[in-house]
Amino acid sequence: MLRLLKIILSHSLSHFFLSYVILLSYFIIPLSGCSTTSLNREGQPRHLTLNNKWTYAPQSEALVLFRQLNLSSPILVKIDSNTNNNEGSPLNSDSSSELIKGSKSGIRGFFSSLFKKTIPKELLISGNPYTGISALNPKTGKSIWNYNFKYGTEVKLTEVAGYLFAAANDGFIYCLNTQTGSLIWSFPTRTENLSELYVNQGIVYVITSNNTLYALEALSGKQIWIYARPDASLFSVRMGSRPIVYQNKLYTAFSDGSLMAFQAKTGLVEWEKSFISTKKFKDLDSNIIINNNTLFFSSFDNKTYALDLTTNELKWSFEGGGAIGDFLILGSFICFSTSESGVKCLDQDTGMVKWEYTLKKGIASSPVSLNGLLVFGETQGPLRVINVNTQTEVAHFYSGRGISATSLAVSEGSDKGMIYFVSNESYIYAMEAKWGYQKDRF
Repeated sequence: MLRLLKIILSHSLSHFFLSYVILLSYFIIPLSGCSTTSLNREGQPRHLTLNNKWTYAPQSEALVLFRQLNLSSPILVKIDSNTNNNEGSPLNSDSSSELIKGSKSGIRGFFSSLFKKTIPKELLISGNPYTGISALNPKTGKSIWNYNFKYGTEVKLTEVAGYLFAAANDGFIYCLNTQTGSLIWSFPTRTENLSELYVNQGIVYVITSNNTLYALEALSGKQIWIYARPDASLFSVRMGSRPIVYQNKLYTAFSDGSLMAFQAKTGLVEWEKSFISTKKFKDLDSNIIINNNTLFFSSFDNKTYALDLTTNELKWSFEGGGAIGDFLILGSFICFSTSESGVKCLDQDTGMVKWEYTLKKGIASSPVSLNGLLVFGETQGPLRVINVNTQTEVAHFYSGRGISATSLAVSEGSDKGMIYFVSNESYIYAMEAKWGYQKDRF
């Protein structure tokens, strides 16, 4: 926990020194990462190479004024020009009138087609705590659209059926058109929104920084129900847990150490369990995940829990680095980055440690999987690719001042894939991960 607090507090350096570091790192970023031997076939060593395909830097003076912890992971969205206009769409709305329409005829249509921005079949979308949201062409890194709002966003965005939802630091929840970035609706929470949104059956769920849980109509932003959690604690970690719906129940956690279950449609409380520790910080801040009727969550007191949803009783608890961010299900393992350092993989049934990777400094971003390998960044180090079976690193890439946000890994076959990540300076990177037969290259 102390290590994580140091990381958070370190995000307040001199802005003059920071601007110099940002500019310097931008111009000397290497084009490829280290690659090492991983597999053998007929006696030939096979290597994984990371190649930097493109880098996108949001243009804003705010980037050099202060540092914030950027946890807004990129998302990859497939674009369908008819998504928002289908009557069968779960989020169809008359509010999305600024959608790209069909071709126009005549002189007006001719000139309109000349200046119309082409929307690619996929968009890579990410937020940042300085300017707002950027939508890019994932192949080239070219900007397609931007939506700016004061103080930006620090958490991962959510996209459903052509609608993009953002929890922002300016005290609003935003719903944008995914194709164009045009505003559909906004809802005032009047406080920072530091938790990811969750959308289920036309309802948007979000917990604000003042421990208030909102259920909003996804089409209009209209409030359906609200639950305000009283919290007498004087201290809280500047993070939040994402809710989740399972079998018509909404499960969520609060900063006072309480785990709660609600009826998802009405907000009626089903049950409440307390996991308060004797330590100063009682927060349950990891994103909840459910697998095989077991709910996994973690607290800031270095504990991770598995709750049996059949009996609502604990199956096991693990002490040795509480999870932060997202859990990853990898076969029979549940993997997560810890509030102390490194990444741990536990047996889902017993909570026993099966594998761990310890960092020398900083903390790891939440791990993701690429063709069976673990991918994560370090707040004070590079992007790392780890072979879980051999417990060795197979490649890494230095971006500058480290990585806090969860990466996005996309497989493109057994021999290659793409890794997209956002650095602590809010630069977006596209890395090609490719297996090949070649000499070690650093």
